[in-house]
Amino acid sequence: MICQNLRLLNFRNYSEAELALRPGVNILLGGNGSGKTNLLEGLYFLAHLSGFRADRDSALLKRGAKSLFVEGRFVSDTGAQLEAEVRFAGGKKYLRVNGAPVLKQADYWGRVPLYLFSPASMELLWGEPARRRDLWDGEIAKFSPAFRKDLANYKTAWLSRNRVLKRMQQGRGDSETRALLKFYTDSLRLSGSSVVFERLKFLREVLHSLDEYYHQLTTEKFHLRANYSASIGKLSREVSLSDVREAYSRRLKEVAERERERGFTLAGPHRDDVRFYLGDIAIGNFASQGQVRAATIALMLTLARIYDKRTGEKPVLLLDDALSELDDRRKANLLAITQDFPQTVITSASNREIRGLLPLKPHLFAVADGTVRPVKAKTE
Repeated sequence: MICQNLRLLNFRNYSEAELALRPGVNILLGGNGSGKTNLLEGLYFLAHLSGFRADRDSALLKRGAKSLFVEGRFVSDTGAQLEAEVRFAGGKKYLRVNGAPVLKQADYWGRVPLYLFSPASMELLWGEPARRRDLWDGEIAKFSPAFRKDLANYKTAWLSRNRVLKRMQQGRGDSETRALLKFYTDSLRLSGSSVVFERLKFLREVLHSLDEYYHQLTTEKFHLRANYSASIGKLSREVSLSDVREAYSRRLKEVAERERERGFTLAGPHRDDVRFYLGDIAIGNFASQGQVRAATIALMLTLARIYDKRTGEKPVLLLDDALSELDDRRKANLLAITQDFPQTVITSASNREIRGLLPLKPHLFAVADGTVRPVKAKTE
């Protein structure tokens, strides 16, 4: 897929802006604070209905504005046209696809396949486990309605079970409460086992490409790998669904007394993690900024490859400040990798930073003071 045109109204620092992107590599050049990352965020907002640097949608409004509007025109790999619109006003989003209103966000998500690297995403590999769980679940859910159902059922069972355990902690463990605990425990085990099993399957798929991409971006001897840390006990990557269910049952029996004492669920996918390592050492313990940057880009490229493999549609790649800590050879390697995708949009603050990329004939845009315009490359 490619984005042909992006239009913003009252979005971040833009009163109005229009960007006509091209197939291949597009580079947005501008100083810090010029608004180049805001253009990427506009594209991201169209795909994900949220900003990647905003904890609330109102933060995306230009100062003084009461509403914003983002519109994009896209062409799929098959040639199908897609026009997506998102208007945010009065605390609500109003969605349209090809001119028709879309009433449910669930019916909108996935229309625009897009993968992003930004400096903020580097924390994904070593920060809070919840972010990695959300990433894993979001990627699997793109391809599996059954997984979405299992995940929703698990969350319902988990929260309901916690309420029952809280009652038991407070000494209200009558026969009705015990029956409810058994009901929600059975539901938790069945849906939770499916969630864990699908996460492990997805991990195996990620590992097929992750280290390969990492070594295209670095010359290190370390291998980038990932393990699934399950709260129900150690599981092999090739484990069967029935084995997961058995492990889950054992763990729930082991922690049953402690759960009643504490009043909440102690085992399940809500407490699991996907941990990343360079060699045998967790990334958060010793990796440099450059290593974390390369590892995060490798993960993003891996997820984009999986999306292409599963759907037959190549996603748009967004690379925000991806070049700043890569030498010329690694920059060239990264750009060579992006040739496998129909469109990449990159931000950069420096002509010097992109000098080694000019032989690839990227499309350049100058961004300054809330404006964007195409420019020709300076070869000197």
